[in-house]
Amino acid sequence: MNDARINIISSLEALRPKDAVLEEVYAKCWQALRSLDLLDKEPALRLFLVDFAGAGDDIMSSIAFTDSAKALFRPAIVIVNWQFLVSLEAAFRSFDLSPI
Repeated sequence: MNDARINIISSLEALRPKDAVLEEVYAKCWQALRSLDLLDKEPALRLFLVDFAGAGDDIMSSIAFTDSAKALFRPAIVIVNWQFLVSLEAAFRSFDLSPI
C-alpha cells in the first residue's frame, strides 16, 4: 500500500465520530454490506463513517471527501459522511412526528 492510501485511511479513521447512536448506524451499514455478499468479492473492504467537520484541507480536497457517500476501489472503502446520515434521520423523524 502506498503512502497516499495509508494517509487517507489513517485520516478517515481519525475523523470517525464518537457517538453511540452513530455506532449503531455504522453496525447496521456494515451488516447491509455483508448481506450483499460484497465481502466475498472484496474481503479487504472497509466502511468509514466520517465527520468531515474536523478534516484538514488535504482531506477536504481529496478523493475521500463526500457530501453523502461514495466508494473508492483502491483501497476498497465505502465512505459515509455522518452529516448526511443526520440529515436523513431528521427527514425520517419529521414524518414520524407528522400528523399525517
